[in-house]
Amino acid sequence: MHSGRYCLLFFCSVFGWPGSLFFASAFRKGIAGASLFRVAFFFPNILSSVAVSVLWMLLYSTSSFGVFNSILGSLNQVLIQLGWVDRPLVSTPFEFTNSAILAWSLIPMIVWTATGFYMLLFLAAMQSIPDSLYEAATVDGASHFTQFRCITFPLIRDTVVTGMVFLLLGGLKIFDQVWVIEQQQSRPDSNTLATLMYSKVFNEYQVGYGTAIAVFLFILVLVFSLATLRLYRREALEFS
Repeated sequence: MHSGRYCLLFFCSVFGWPGSLFFASAFRKGIAGASLFRVAFFFPNILSSVAVSVLWMLLYSTSSFGVFNSILGSLNQVLIQLGWVDRPLVSTPFEFTNSAILAWSLIPMIVWTATGFYMLLFLAAMQSIPDSLYEAATVDGASHFTQFRCITFPLIRDTVVTGMVFLLLGGLKIFDQVWVIEQQQSRPDSNTLATLMYSKVFNEYQVGYGTAIAVFLFILVLVFSLATLRLYRREALEFS
């Protein structure tokens, strides 16, 4: 079982986390096209995870509808015509949904879905910060980065901790995306704790085995959640 790999890759996908903070901060300042970006990033949160998974299956498809394979094919042709390579860098069609590399293929999907959610979470927290704090910092000559580091981030730290807990929970219970892309099959190369638990109980009727996995998953979620809250526990800040 490769559940640990999926959890690790989920945590690696948190490079979308700084993006969420960046866009939330930018939207708070009112950048041009903010509404369009909000829709683009929050769109996958409106749809079900199954619908998002099917959409990415089409993007990853090896048929003529596969956007990523079309891009790879065009890139290979351009590089060959420029004389930079003698043969295609990647053979097409490339099977992005192959069980052996599915964990890597899930990262863009997870980042796209998570960015919109955390962006709105952080934006809501930022909008509760009094403008007078930023005005005073501006008068003192503080840069935008300094304002973010000394004002924004400390005051939204509770929200960041909440987001970290959500992230941990999400990484430990990945199910829908893998189950849909693998066409409701349990495969050793792509199993997660959740898919293995479901398969053992409902496909192989090993209820005891599946229950043990469920208890183990519960303990992991509890331990990680308590550890995160313990690590970042502090006294609440009050606005003056």
